[in-house]
Amino acid sequence: MPLVVQFSADGLCTDAAGSFAWNFGDGSHHSDEKSPAHTYTQPGTFFARVTLEDSENDARDADELAITVTAQ
Repeated sequence: MPLVVQFSADGLCTDAAGSFAWNFGDGSHHSDEKSPAHTYTQPGTFFARVTLEDSENDARDADELAITVTAQ
């Protein structure tokens, strides 16, 4: 176990010049990268969520993904 996951915000209004906010669902620090890597260190199911905000073009998008980490 730990599980390293490479996330990508491709498919979210990615041509927008806004900012990304990732919440990995495990209480860790958030990320503002477009495609961050994150290491889950505990078993469980976590809901990773990304939000894109582009106030200049009045665009906002979000997506969520369930990540399940099992103990080995």
